[in-house]
Amino acid sequence: FLQHALPVNADNQGVEYIIRFALLLLTVGTNAVMLHFFVQALEKHGTISATVSNTAVNVIVSSMLGYLCFGEVLGPEWVAGAFMSILGTYCIKRAVGGDTRTHSREKTE
Repeated sequence: FLQHALPVNADNQGVEYIIRFALLLLTVGTNAVMLHFFVQALEKHGTISATVSNTAVNVIVSSMLGYLCFGEVLGPEWVAGAFMSILGTYCIKRAVGGDTRTHSREKTE
């Protein structure tokens, strides 16, 4: 989709640089938002729960954006691999137990 929607060629390289810069800013911005929510999840739910949630959301959003923006093929092998990754992190969470937050704030006060 994107490769056909943006007419970039040798005649308009300035447009290419503007698009690349905008995409760089978008990457930094989305990473900052993800980090913000990940830190909040760490504080509220502990490391394992936050990691499982972050992994699941990352896989789902990345796949949707890859499909919509770049036309990536999400075949059955990809779906099975993504499912197994999420299932594996969930199994680790179950094996470790519920809340694994460290109570460092309570110990220091």
